[in-house]
Amino acid sequence: MFNRNSHRLILIIVLLFAGLTRLQGVSWGLSYFDPYVNNAFYHPDEYKIILVAKNLQKQPIIGDLRYPTAMHYTLGLITLPIRNNKTKLPENLYDASFFIIGRLISIVYGTLAVLMTYFLGKKVHDQLTGLISAGLLAISIYHVRNSSLATTDVATSFWLVVCILISLKTTANSKVWRYIILGISFGMLIGTKYTGGFAIIPIAFHFIQIRQSEESTRTRFILSLAITCVVSLVVFLVTTPSILFLPSSFLKSLAYEGHRLSLLKSPLWQSSTWVYFFSSLTEASNAFIVIIFCISTLFVIINKQKVLLSFVLTILCFYFYFNTSLAIRYWILLLPIVVVVAGWGISRALEFHNALFKIVVTIFLLITISYGIYQNIELYHLLHSDTRSQAAKYIQNLPRDSTFAKGFDSSTDLNNGWIFPFIAQKSVKIADKPDYIILSSFNNDLPKNSIIDLDIDESVNQYLMIKEFKPENNLKIEFLSPTIIVYQLNS
Repeated sequence: MFNRNSHRLILIIVLLFAGLTRLQGVSWGLSYFDPYVNNAFYHPDEYKIILVAKNLQKQPIIGDLRYPTAMHYTLGLITLPIRNNKTKLPENLYDASFFIIGRLISIVYGTLAVLMTYFLGKKVHDQLTGLISAGLLAISIYHVRNSSLATTDVATSFWLVVCILISLKTTANSKVWRYIILGISFGMLIGTKYTGGFAIIPIAFHFIQIRQSEESTRTRFILSLAITCVVSLVVFLVTTPSILFLPSSFLKSLAYEGHRLSLLKSPLWQSSTWVYFFSSLTEASNAFIVIIFCISTLFVIINKQKVLLSFVLTILCFYFYFNTSLAIRYWILLLPIVVVVAGWGISRALEFHNALFKIVVTIFLLITISYGIYQNIELYHLLHSDTRSQAAKYIQNLPRDSTFAKGFDSSTDLNNGWIFPFIAQKSVKIADKPDYIILSSFNNDLPKNSIIDLDIDESVNQYLMIKEFKPENNLKIEFLSPTIIVYQLNS
């Protein structure tokens, strides 16, 4: 379909698009760029990693093991020169530098994940599959958004696709160095996030297949796999050494996470559980990608495409484990194999001889890509017009001797980084009859009335809505632009 030069040009365009869209969130929520941000607490998982990296020299053993620590140590080592020159940097730049560097690391991971997805699609079927798969991952909204956060999700998506790609290129008679590289990659995957362990499904599936189809020395093959396992374990322990020093903390962290997730899970026989599978995956990528994936999955089953069947099995097992406790960002780990299945389906459809069918498939693919680009434009607006900054700017001009009370949602915490310190100092309880009440929510569950009556000190006090700040658009992305309402006491 493409000659070699046009194929290479399209890949370069896809990678440039992936890199540039992932760069757009670097400045989000940082006081160095936004004077109305008190501290960078906008994303809770990001701050945990940043805090560890900042204090790595003082506290090299990490006690919170809900997540493994490869990302923490990577950022800590890269930012070592910054910590050594702390006194030479302005305080706000010093703090921001950890976030910026951490986010740049994630952007590199995200862009490379797109490139590796191309190679995986090419390995599974052909170059067109690789191009389509890479293009779909490049526009997948949650992969784009989280690539500009210093968190673990995008890094695991990179290591997952690397592990699968290396395993598919490994045969029973491959040299030992290939098994060692696979071990290093798998160790980095698990060392970045425990759930990367789901990659064992397609990897094991592949090795079972090659053992049955290729002639090799049984002892040599088993020894090679053993080397992979040992190398993986060593790399994992190097990246998460706290497990050796604090095994009880590791077990407590796992128990805590297991209990938390169990409270959110639903029985598999409930229809809502399966509805959430599609709705959450749609929110993580986009509706058109999910449609392509579902149709492609049917063809994978019909055609008995063994490698792609292992991908689908991995996706289902992943969801069976989490079901309704699955946060949307968790899908980022598996998005590369989701889009490879989708890319294979499109590529196979374009091989049909029916010209009209090819036109329909091509149009649908163009709609999918166009919608993804549109979502990325919407994301840009959300990132650069956060309602918290707008609200803080407005509240700054209210009388400084006023008192403020927060609302009922945790995002209204006045010490949570989005309102000037002088407001936090004037924070009181509702019972203290504040001059202003600030309500905030990401869930669109705030009062619809412009007037609210509160029972305070056995009397009804009326508060009037004086300002409402809404997100720029309806794009659903966690931790971005809550709705904020400011009420004033009607005295």
